[in-house]
Amino acid sequence: MRKQTISVLAFMVAAAITACGSSTDVGDMAGVETKSTEAVLSAKESTDNSGAYEETEAEDGRQITVSQGGAFGRISVTLPSDWQYETCPAYSDTLQAGMYGIQFRPQEVSAGYVELCYMESFGVCGTGLAEETVTLAGESASIGRFDGHAYWDFVSFGSAHGGIVAFTHDVDDAWWDEYGEQVSGILNTLRFDRDEREGAAAIEDAGSKIAQIGLELIMDQITPAGAKLSFFQSGGQPEGELEFGDTFVIEKLNDGTWEEMPLAVTGYPGGYGFHDIAYTIAREDVTGYEQNWDVFYGELPAGEYRIGKEIFDFRGTGDFDTYTVYGRFVIY
Repeated sequence: MRKQTISVLAFMVAAAITACGSSTDVGDMAGVETKSTEAVLSAKESTDNSGAYEETEAEDGRQITVSQGGAFGRISVTLPSDWQYETCPAYSDTLQAGMYGIQFRPQEVSAGYVELCYMESFGVCGTGLAEETVTLAGESASIGRFDGHAYWDFVSFGSAHGGIVAFTHDVDDAWWDEYGEQVSGILNTLRFDRDEREGAAAIEDAGSKIAQIGLELIMDQITPAGAKLSFFQSGGQPEGELEFGDTFVIEKLNDGTWEEMPLAVTGYPGGYGFHDIAYTIAREDVTGYEQNWDVFYGELPAGEYRIGKEIFDFRGTGDFDTYTVYGRFVIY
């Protein structure tokens, strides 16, 4: 392996959100293209393409059910006709937290909204937090408020809706006095269908960590064609400089056995090869890498996979230890 140090963009990946202090001052929907439920209902009258919504009737007027699908199930809520919404698929730039979800707010306001999202894990910390258990969407949910204000900062659902969390953003007590009851009504319509899955997601696996060198591989932005890899290094006892190259392997889980995927590469006399290059993994930091596998394997069909990357503990020319770290994921 030829040693060549490359500057790699580092970025932080968090699987869980930690709320220390008020969770409301985190942005707004200004500039985000939102959808008016009235406009959607009007458009629906002239087309059969219902998209991510469904029209229903309520005693006090028309309403629609809005949904957003993802790798862990489909999230749906029913909104009054005078509310607007934004559906946020996986890796959406507008989503403040979680993997995918829905943002909604009253049509007549320019600030203040609720975000409903799926999170693999959720935790809170900080002083001034008060929690209570209520019944929403037919089951127990935990409501959290910081600093004694009237509105809640988050609602964490359990049981049938486990993984679903709602947050308020840029609201105040006056906003809540006006719309809080409607928000509770909307959340009471929440449905989470775990059988309707789409997209892709990472899966926790022991193979993603190498304790000896303090390394963990985190996958994000997974598609059938590739993913973003993050090498998180902390602690351990690496003896030299940690590095990785362009080489990788994709394996599929078939009947409990990992089998290497057949190559889709054709027209390469003598097979195929990778650039002989080494990327340095920063110590006590996260090193990011864009991994495209469609060139060699094509776009992956539905199934459970893992990617294997070789990691080198490089002490000098011809003097290094080799490890393999795996990132496990599923495509629906």
